[in-house]
Amino acid sequence: MTTCDAAIENAFGGEDQDGISICTNGSVNITGVIVDAAWPAGTCSDNLQGILVGGGAKLTFTKSSITAAGAVPLNGCQGGIGIQVGQSETMPLQVGHLTTNTVSVSGYQKNGITIDGAGSTAKISKTTVTGIGATDQIAQNGIQVSAGARASITRSVVTGNERDDAAGGCGPDPVANVQSTGLLFFGAAKGSTVTNSTITENDIGVYNFNTGVTAPKVSQLSVTRDKFVNNRYEGVVFDQGFATASNDSFSVGNVGIQSIQYSGQDFGSRGVANADTVSDMTVAAVRVSSDQAAGDILGSLSISNSKISGNPGPVLDNSPNFVVSQSNNF
Repeated sequence: MTTCDAAIENAFGGEDQDGISICTNGSVNITGVIVDAAWPAGTCSDNLQGILVGGGAKLTFTKSSITAAGAVPLNGCQGGIGIQVGQSETMPLQVGHLTTNTVSVSGYQKNGITIDGAGSTAKISKTTVTGIGATDQIAQNGIQVSAGARASITRSVVTGNERDDAAGGCGPDPVANVQSTGLLFFGAAKGSTVTNSTITENDIGVYNFNTGVTAPKVSQLSVTRDKFVNNRYEGVVFDQGFATASNDSFSVGNVGIQSIQYSGQDFGSRGVANADTVSDMTVAAVRVSSDQAAGDILGSLSISNSKISGNPGPVLDNSPNFVVSQSNNF
């Protein structure tokens, strides 16, 4: 057992289990490998990883695949990560660095790739992350970047992360319902990017949420030149914080660009969209959804130089205090 495994066990309890555990302040190259980290049916543990990268390690993972990470068949337990890079909840903090090229990740239970904790980084290129598709068992995420980690994702495909469980609160309302995401940025560090990638057949394509007590003054996340196709509920969701979407195309689904406002946010949602194209949405090209609670924090969404069309209308805003500004759209 590595010291990284021990730190995770101390933080979460239960045995930490990995297909491959990398825990060294050095560089490791893995190429031409298939990782099949399948656990028996009914296994329930939060500490299951196909590959764990910690201890300051730098992993370069190329021309390889992960075909399973977690219980098979999957269940509702929250373990089962294809590649876990860093870990914010351990003492000491586990930091890891990942570079991928020509990689596929599938068969995961919870997340395909997780980059977590301040100092952890990832450069993900030519990588395909594929969830199980619509399932009533768990809300999967293709790639998660969280708790101060930073990631750049380019020329990649993220698909097949959908949750079907109406009785468990899942559904199309981004404020009231649970949804799966292709790419989840939850307290990601400034400088995270998604470029030239295809995000398809997820509940939400990209979701951004900044943590902290004060609103960021600069964008934490840039989503640029990406294709969002058939993400059934939303293409991009702006929650509290600041993110941008530019030169992206959104087609087929309920909503292309979504901002949300609700009681309990620490600061407002700020989104900037420029030179985007949104088409073939069944609800709206752009939507603001608010719970309209007393004291909701002011939010803003700026849309410029974009082609937006939708039915029943290109822009829907149910909030009395959320500012949507438009210029040079057609």
